[in-house]
Amino acid sequence: MRTRQDLWSLLKTRSLVGRDKIGHCRLIGAFAASLLLFFIAFSPRAALAQQSPAPDRGYPGNNTAEGTDALFSLTIGFDNTAIGFEALYHNATGNNNTANGFQALFSNTTGTDNTAEGLSALAGNTTGMNNTANGFEALYHNTTGASNTANGFEALFSNTTGYQNTATGVSALLNNTTGVNNTANGLSALSSNTTGNNNTALGNNAGSNLTTGDNNIDIGNLNPNTFPFPSSSDVPGESNTIRIGHPTLQTATFIAGIRSVTVTGPLPVVIDANGQLGTASASSLQGPTGPQGPMGDKGDKGDKGDKGDKGDKGDKGDKGDQGIQGVMGNTGPAGEGLVSGSLLFLAQGYTPPAGYTFIATTEFATGGTKKHPTELTVNIYRKN
Repeated sequence: MRTRQDLWSLLKTRSLVGRDKIGHCRLIGAFAASLLLFFIAFSPRAALAQQSPAPDRGYPGNNTAEGTDALFSLTIGFDNTAIGFEALYHNATGNNNTANGFQALFSNTTGTDNTAEGLSALAGNTTGMNNTANGFEALYHNTTGASNTANGFEALFSNTTGYQNTATGVSALLNNTTGVNNTANGLSALSSNTTGNNNTALGNNAGSNLTTGDNNIDIGNLNPNTFPFPSSSDVPGESNTIRIGHPTLQTATFIAGIRSVTVTGPLPVVIDANGQLGTASASSLQGPTGPQGPMGDKGDKGDKGDKGDKGDKGDKGDKGDQGIQGVMGNTGPAGEGLVSGSLLFLAQGYTPPAGYTFIATTEFATGGTKKHPTELTVNIYRKN
């Protein structure tokens, strides 16, 4: 598209043609003047000249510009708002952009749906879309990165092509360039991250040592007592690590939903000297047997147990020794006598009367116990 200076030059050149072509010169001059008036009337950048002052600084295509050279390069872009010196300066065809501040979205050309609030916010953005920058030089170097949100002084300052990052706080994700899907909330949170992805940091300087690692979660892991600069407990380049709190500050942990909860296949939870949690088998945690402790106090007498089943009959005991022979008793009165064939039982050692024949010997129990009875040996005689 020609500028007004180009058209004036054309008009001046045509006017210097020789007198013999004066009629033709007049025709060319009239055409050039008409073309210049058309340019002034319909150019978006010339809308201000239609009226003095222009109504609310309105431009065709629902564009709004307030400030020196705001939306300076606009051609066919629509629904843009630029407020401030050179805000959206290079925007030509980008749509639905809002820039509020000195050189906010300065380099944007075709990027759409961006919002920049603050001096030089999103200043380097060219074609990136769906970005939100709120704060001095927030997302300053972003060029083509998309769907980023930066809130705070120089938040996501170095980001160029990284996308889907969220930074809230002064210098949050300050050095991120191409890292994606990072979330930093707090002053200088994830400030050293450059290309790491999927990291989450919450708190002042949380995750501030992380550089290129992925999938880290850092929450409140700052030690503010370090000098001269605060230090977080994370390590440059580490990945897949969760750090909550700082070991020099937090000395007790209370987490709900653990006590009295039974799980299937449980394992003991252990912790090493560096504070790292893990699991181990129960057998690996069993130490050597300790010394026997002192005997405890005698317990109360227990209740009488139920009667047990009758035991089996025991074996017959050995025959006991023969007892001492007792004192012979007094001779009894003479009996009537026994008839022939009668039996006479006489303790062994005694002589039978005449007329008796010995036929056998037997034993009689005379006392003792079932297991150890006392027996008497008796001779048996028959009357002749």
